[in-house]
Amino acid sequence: MPGGRITDEDIQKVRDASDIVAVFSERVPVKQRGRDFWCCCPFHNEKSPSCKIDPALQLWHCFGCGEGGDVFAFIMKAEDLSFPEAVHRLAERAHIDIVEVGGKPTAPASKKARLKDICKATAEFYHLQLMRLKSPEASAAREYLSGRDLGGKVPHDWNLGFAPGRGVRTRHFSSKGFKADEMVEANVCSRDSQGKLRDRFYNRIMFPINDVAGDCIAFGGRVVGKGEPKYLNSQETPLFHKSQVLYGMDKAKAAMASTGIAVAALPSCAKDTPMSSRFTKGECATRWPRSARRSPCATFAYSDVMRKRRLSISSTVTPQVRRRPTEHWSSLTPR
Repeated sequence: MPGGRITDEDIQKVRDASDIVAVFSERVPVKQRGRDFWCCCPFHNEKSPSCKIDPALQLWHCFGCGEGGDVFAFIMKAEDLSFPEAVHRLAERAHIDIVEVGGKPTAPASKKARLKDICKATAEFYHLQLMRLKSPEASAAREYLSGRDLGGKVPHDWNLGFAPGRGVRTRHFSSKGFKADEMVEANVCSRDSQGKLRDRFYNRIMFPINDVAGDCIAFGGRVVGKGEPKYLNSQETPLFHKSQVLYGMDKAKAAMASTGIAVAALPSCAKDTPMSSRFTKGECATRWPRSARRSPCATFAYSDVMRKRRLSISSTVTPQVRRRPTEHWSSLTPR
């Protein structure tokens, strides 16, 4: 992120484009009562709504925990961001270009933003193939998900997809103007020994991997039927660093903030790694597994995260590496 100063004009522009009721509604259900809106506070456990959102003043206040402020304060609290980061986050949401004093235009002009555009478009393409493609392979992918209790709304909620391979994605995106080198750098394509562009993922069920803000930055793919490797993930890219990404964090962060608990679906080989963590006022108290024996709580699969959310265990995440993923836990430690 550029190191310049965001102008007051740009801050006001972002504020005006970020209706506080709409921003809250993207994270928690809200109901109108008179002129105000109410919801259960996303920052602590409660059964009755005690968080008031005032659309006229564009302010919010929780009478239960005392938290409150404007839309920037909400994003800072919800996503653990600094004020400049919150402004940039809401600017991205509103498609507003920020030019910092002494800096350069932000995300829309950056390479990372372009790579995110490629990942987002790729995820949408894969999802469309899963839902609509009429081929034996796509049908087998849908049957596989249904047979593992991942049918119904799950593919939509998690934007699951299917990669047909055979250069279909590469040809489609090349025709849309995406640059070959950028598709390779985003790791959705690769080059063979002759330098020919080809799809990285072929005949696989696709699991988009999002960053904490919910932007797609990588993929995990599970082969349909027989084939090796059984699981194929994106390689390291400018967007994706496996030791720093927890799958499901974008969906789990609100539950973590409100309950103070993080539940981890772990690789069975991980030793001395926290199974779950409870946070209290800046401190982290952790429960550790006694051994690395396989158990229903010590697994490594995207599907485990999805199933636990269906059981209302909403603060579940899983690491992106199989061996001693201790670096990930810094992501769960309150700052």
